[in-house]
Amino acid sequence: MSRVTKTSKTHAKRVTETLTISLEPSAAALLRQRAVRLHRGNVSAAIAEMVEDARISEAIAQLVESEGIAPPSAKAQARFDQQVAIARTPKKRTRAAWLARPLAT
Repeated sequence: MSRVTKTSKTHAKRVTETLTISLEPSAAALLRQRAVRLHRGNVSAAIAEMVEDARISEAIAQLVESEGIAPPSAKAQARFDQQVAIARTPKKRTRAAWLARPLAT
């Protein structure tokens, strides 16, 4: 089921699709924890992030295959994934930091 939503007055309309999925309880709990940690509890945003990761992974696999490059070792891939995860982890802002931010003039 697809639907068009308008996020705000300044953003364009987006088409979203509603899915029903079945997960093991441990997988569902992990997904919720990730959503809380990274996306303020927004499970859809956590899934969208994972889809983007899959899109990047598929593009890399396609490039590797088309160029005849040897795929990375499991160790190298794990190191790369860890660095990407570190880069994506948002910094938590405290109220004091928010209040101390420079104001636009």
